[in-house]
Amino acid sequence: MLVLLLCFAVIAFFDLVPLIRQKQRNAIAAFSFLFLFALVIAVLLSLGIRVPSSMLFLGDVLESIGLSY
Repeated sequence: MLVLLLCFAVIAFFDLVPLIRQKQRNAIAAFSFLFLFALVIAVLLSLGIRVPSSMLFLGDVLESIGLSY
């Protein structure tokens, strides 16, 4: 798990620092959201917790707003 966190920290450093220097707030927000989502999923999987498919959730959301095939 330490290796996983170290890899995520390195990725965040190389990708987030240029965005902060260029003051791209929208890009920082989008990167942070996706990065934290990926980090949480990776940590849960490394701890052996079963994570349900996100496609099932997305299918339910789309169906609830009337989009289905």
